[in-house]
Amino acid sequence: MAHSILWLEEKNKAGAKPAPRSRRRAMTYDEKSGRMVPVEDDLGNPVIERLPAAGHTGPVTHASPMQVRRAIEFLKFDGSMIAAQITGAAAAVPDTDRSHELYITAKARYHGWVEKGVCPCDAVMSGAIKKQRIVDKGVREAIDKGERCQRTAPSQPPCKHFRAEEAARKARNVEEDAKRCEAAKSDAAKSADRHTEALLTLTERLAGEAAKKAGGGK
Repeated sequence: MAHSILWLEEKNKAGAKPAPRSRRRAMTYDEKSGRMVPVEDDLGNPVIERLPAAGHTGPVTHASPMQVRRAIEFLKFDGSMIAAQITGAAAAVPDTDRSHELYITAKARYHGWVEKGVCPCDAVMSGAIKKQRIVDKGVREAIDKGERCQRTAPSQPPCKHFRAEEAARKARNVEEDAKRCEAAKSDAAKSADRHTEALLTLTERLAGEAAKKAGGGK
């Protein structure tokens, strides 16, 4: 039986091309332009995403990609995006074994993952996820009002509710990470932080007193 995740090997040699459909340029929504724009790192280099590869059929010299949906992109509960493969192997034959796909969609529903291109409001109303998994307050209110947006293609800009939920999930994850880091600090680290804070307070007080003396006590 094939493993649940399979990647096509990519040779790291000069002139070698990546496996078909296994990589793509990362894109993100730009609020100012209202368009999807390429993502760049802090040095200005393009960010490349790696995706589950699809199988090919036909002669080696003229092989064509299998027309099968290999993965579903989801917005996870921590605000990150993931391409979750829904077939057990890259060469899986369409409409033969959907057990892994059913497992992934059940997992997505349990964790509150929102499929890319789907409005979170519509996902709740259709039963894809539960309302309790929605983080953004504005999206919750929109659900109560019965608002929902039409489905968009993954390459198109996401709807306003999707963007709001993504931002809220990312902010929540940053806050939770900060709490975990604080809880994981040792007693020595916490003591050092308190000592540093006390020194800063003392420095500010001494600087204030010096400024008063320089100004003639005013």
